[in-house]
Amino acid sequence: MKTKLAEPIFCFTSDQDWAPEWAVESLFDCFAKASIPITPFVTHNSPEINKRFASDYLSCRVGVHPNFLKNSDHGSTTEDVVNNSLALWPRAISYRSHGFADPDGSSELFAKKKIRYDSNVCFFLKNDIVPIKLGSGIYRFPVFWEDDVHYKVGLAYNFDAVIPRLHTSGLKIFNIHPLLYALNVPDKKFYQEKKIIARDLSSSEWKNHIHKEAGVKTFVDDLLRWLSGQSYRILFLYDLFHELYDPAQLANEQSVKSRSTTQSR
Repeated sequence: MKTKLAEPIFCFTSDQDWAPEWAVESLFDCFAKASIPITPFVTHNSPEINKRFASDYLSCRVGVHPNFLKNSDHGSTTEDVVNNSLALWPRAISYRSHGFADPDGSSELFAKKKIRYDSNVCFFLKNDIVPIKLGSGIYRFPVFWEDDVHYKVGLAYNFDAVIPRLHTSGLKIFNIHPLLYALNVPDKKFYQEKKIIARDLSSSEWKNHIHKEAGVKTFVDDLLRWLSGQSYRILFLYDLFHELYDPAQLANEQSVKSRSTTQSR
């Protein structure tokens, strides 16, 4: 384990968080243009996610984002939330809970539903992060950076200040919310104001509400530009899990993908 994570390994993820389609499109267009994989954790049906992850190869790389908090639209009991969130994406084998909530018994319920790994804790900007095997048998991949945690701890969106942390060993799992990226959210106050109106904004209106100075989008864009000049590995979270704990499955998928590509020529 320590040998494989001696250098930083980058994974990008996105908690959908009931974002409007224009926000999802904005974030995933950015990563598509950069040719960088990003794992969505879904909260609801999204035509944009459905379209982008429709293939057999990509659909298994989507996770679910259950909401265990009060007044959840996923259910009123832990078991209901587990079942209803998984129904959103039946091929999912991973999850991250809204707000990193981790109610008693939830991991065991997910394990019974064949979930194999989660990303349900944040060790913000910590060095030497490695996966943790839980008592349920699920492997936990801690988040290294999350957009709203960044402003909640009072940091400015100055990418250069974070660069030294990016060269340290261990997991570098980033979590980016579509709405925060699309509107370039700089702080909690701005987010709370825009969250109220976001769902009513049309695909032609939302750009008028983008924050014009440093924020989530400028930080992420700087990060992707920086990575383009580095040699560090960038993987889907699904691929990292299988590389570490089930390499035979990953090799089999690559073989099937290769045969399919050959046959289609």
